[in-house]
Amino acid sequence: MQDVEVEEGDPRKKLSELGANFSSAVRDQFVHLAVSALRWGKIDITGWSEEPLRLLLSISHDQEMILSVKNGDREMTVMKPSPGPMLEWLVHDLLRSSSG
Repeated sequence: MQDVEVEEGDPRKKLSELGANFSSAVRDQFVHLAVSALRWGKIDITGWSEEPLRLLLSISHDQEMILSVKNGDREMTVMKPSPGPMLEWLVHDLLRSSSG
């Protein structure tokens, strides 16, 4: 997997910031960045709430793209997240702290 280090023009840093400070006011920008960021590799979801992560998983599913995320020192790759109860389990598992 690629490291989460970002380079100039890499949308992952901005997406990580938007995810950590998510509100309905930034939703459209978040969606636009998410589509681009999924192509760049691992996304840092540290500090995110359920809503932006659920949205990112939905975008990953719709775009049929692999999603690699990092939360603290935990890393996970999701091939194609399915909607429904498994998605909710995945959201909770991905947001679980690295110590827990």
